[in-house]
Amino acid sequence: MNDQTFEEKFSLKLTPMNLFIALSSGILTFTGLILSLFFFTPLKEYVPGYADPDSKRNVAYLILKADSLQNVVRQLNDYIENQNDIMRGKEPKSDRDAPPLSDSVSGSIDLQKIYENDSLFKLEMEKDNPYALEEKSVRPDNISTYTFMSPLKGLITEKFNFPDEHYAVDVVAKPSEAVKATLNGTVIFASWTPETGHVIGIQHPNDLISIYKHNSVLLKKVGTFVNAGDAIAIVGNSGELTTGAHLHFELWYKGNPVNPEEYMVF
Repeated sequence: MNDQTFEEKFSLKLTPMNLFIALSSGILTFTGLILSLFFFTPLKEYVPGYADPDSKRNVAYLILKADSLQNVVRQLNDYIENQNDIMRGKEPKSDRDAPPLSDSVSGSIDLQKIYENDSLFKLEMEKDNPYALEEKSVRPDNISTYTFMSPLKGLITEKFNFPDEHYAVDVVAKPSEAVKATLNGTVIFASWTPETGHVIGIQHPNDLISIYKHNSVLLKKVGTFVNAGDAIAIVGNSGELTTGAHLHFELWYKGNPVNPEEYMVF
């Protein structure tokens, strides 16, 4: 209505049907604008299933590359396992059942040739290396001139076993017992390793080395001279390769393991 003359200028009759049509039209218009924004602008790349062709090609390439890398890693793991077998004197496993490499990396690694070369290299090194492990344990020369001190009095739970590669005796004792040096010598190693815990090693005369593993505390440092019977550590249960408080005692002569029970009583 006109403010001055109160004359009717425009009129609108509101009914439920008119209201429904108006709201529906507004919703449809708004929806159309949103869909147009996604389908006709770069925002469509974020809609599932509407990735651009370049992105699809990149994803396919990355999948093929990852598959090739998995095959390479599998082959290299087999190679490392066979190297370990060769160094232990075992026959390397055949790689005939190994999955073939993809075309992009095929022929880059000749594992069988590497295994053969490693085997020949190991045999050649063992001929020239006087410290290589022999097929059986050795007995030190002039052993009668030395009086060994038992590093720990206790119960032997696992004996020296060369075929099973257990080059030590495991002695169980109370956790508070002191571990003693078996001979006079100089500490050449005193540290911690994840598998064997606190470890101490002593160099003795006549190329003898004694090693004491799984200790709870080390009492001597590298470079310290010790006498036979001196406390060098406290027996413990450190490291991953242990199931209880005990001493893992090794005796080595010129790079070869020696059975400690032949020279001392625990």
